[in-house]
This record gives sequence, structure tokens and C-alpha cells, in this order.
Amino acid sequence: MRLCDLVLHPQCQMRVAFSEQYAAELADYLDGGGRLPPVTAFRDLPGPRALLADGFHRRRAHEIAGRRTIEVDVRAGDLRAAILFATGCNAKSPLRPALEDFKKAAWTLLSDAEWGRWSLREIARRTGCRRDVVSQLKDLLDEQLSSGGPGQIGLDGVTVQRGGTTYTMRFRDMNPDQQRRAARDADAGHRGDWGRSLREILTEAERLCRCLGSTHVMVREYVQEAAAELRRVERAG
Repeated sequence: MRLCDLVLHPQCQMRVAFSEQYAAELADYLDGGGRLPPVTAFRDLPGPRALLADGFHRRRAHEIAGRRTIEVDVRAGDLRAAILFATGCNAKSPLRPALEDFKKAAWTLLSDAEWGRWSLREIARRTGCRRDVVSQLKDLLDEQLSSGGPGQIGLDGVTVQRGGTTYTMRFRDMNPDQQRRAARDADAGHRGDWGRSLREILTEAERLCRCLGSTHVMVREYVQEAAAELRRVERAG
């Protein structure tokens, strides 16, 4: 599969910090004639593109090594299927996850309306996160959702203080109901953060259109028009 046909969705990335050094080491391995395991991606519609669920460092290694294509295990499924698969990948990775990586995977399941109903044992089994840590995260989530209040909505998400430490539930880790609640409670100061995210999305969309070539010239023009309109709205305040 072409590298540019792999869609990088932030909700599928369970690493809190990406290691460019590790990706470079994998690229050196490729340059030396080595072969990496295929990455895993999901596709729910006909077409060349698929959501990357496992193998972000391997994909980056191919990019560093100047490769245009990559071996991909493509599976049937939508974004939710890709996210669910991704929550269990880092526990089996050669690059050992940090504790925060395990927490992110567990938090992704706990904060979801469907997956959050699973037992703590099942969430720990799927993510590789210790059961006691999953239990602590569940208590934190329950406290966040029960206390509520506009004062707890920040630029990065919903925050709560516990034991003198501030924890944040980021918008991208919320389920749709929680996102709508955050949006209702957020004040005007948050609009700048959302605007930046929208600009980044449009920039990435234009880059992908260039990768897709002449078949997506019109789509690229629409993306450029949307970016111009966004700039106009921002200048108007």
C-alpha cells in the first residue's frame, strides 16, 4: 500500500510520546536490508485508503527510509474498530510502553460509553495496564463526570484536581456525549484551540490530496477554499 493512503488518526495513536529516534533506528534496519512486520489498518469503505491502527513507528521508518509503499494487514472495520484494536497493541510492542501509554489505552476504553461498561479485569487484559491502575483511572473518571461545572473545562479538555495533582481528560479521548457537554460548557477562550485544530486538519487534507494526485484536484481546490474561508472568519473575529 502507498504510504499516503494510510490515514493517521490521533485517536488511534496510543503513545503519549512518539519516539523519532526509534523510528530512525527502524529506518536504518530497513536500509540494511531488513524487513519489518506489516502494519495493521482498518477500512470500512471500498477504496485505497485505510486507518492505521498499529505500526506508527514502522510507518514513519518507511517514510524516513524514502519508501513509497509499505506492507499492510488491512482488516474490515471503521474508526471505532481501529481504536479498539489500537488499545491492545502497545502492550505487545518491542518498544516497551511507558506507564502513561498504558493509562491512555485504558482511559480510552473507560471513557467510552460502550467499552466503559466492561469489567476492570477485561480492560486490564485488553490494554496490558495493571488492574489497580485501571481502578484508579475509573475512580478519577467517575469523579470528573460527577463533579461537572464550567470551571473544569480547559483548553486541553476536562480537568480535575485530586491529591494536589491536576488530571486532564482530553477532548479527543472523550466519547461524543462528553464532547458535546464540554462544548456547551466551554467559554469563548477555547475557540482559538479549536480553530488551530481545524487549520491542522485542513493542512493535512491538502497534503493528502497532493499525494492522491490528479484524481483529487477538485477536492484539493475545495479544501483550499475551506482554508481561505476559515482565514476570513478568523480575521473577522
